[in-house]
Amino acid sequence: CEIKKDADRAQFVAAEFTRLGAKADRAAVGCLVEAFAGDLAELAAACDQIASDALGNPITKEFVDTYY
Repeated sequence: CEIKKDADRAQFVAAEFTRLGAKADRAAVGCLVEAFAGDLAELAAACDQIASDALGNPITKEFVDTYY
């Protein structure tokens, strides 16, 4: 499945974080969308890694920036 629009990719990221039980702010979601313009599998893996490393804390752009 390929998602081309940034808005759809942002919705995908938000849904991934929700599925993983994580909370991310809009800036964090936007940062991930920018960092992974191509592969959805890589984007999903990044969401999984960040959600895991956040240890239940809210995910912010600053947190995402430490990874990407």
